[in-house]
Amino acid sequence: MTRLIVTTDSSIAGAIQRAGLADLEEGRSWREKRTSFLRYNPIKRWWGGALLTNERLWRWDARGRSLIAPA
Repeated sequence: MTRLIVTTDSSIAGAIQRAGLADLEEGRSWREKRTSFLRYNPIKRWWGGALLTNERLWRWDARGRSLIAPA
């Protein structure tokens, strides 16, 4: 199983490259906000009596300081 390692810290990104690990398209697309991190890390768990899944997941818009309803 391949694990997705994502970082926005340039020093960590440099260490990953020096270690010989690849910067995959999946990681680049997430950093550039072209795709969701949850696409590669699905959620399916119960929390406080509610079933959380990717299809029913609310998100926080930090810039707009508001909740975004599931699509």
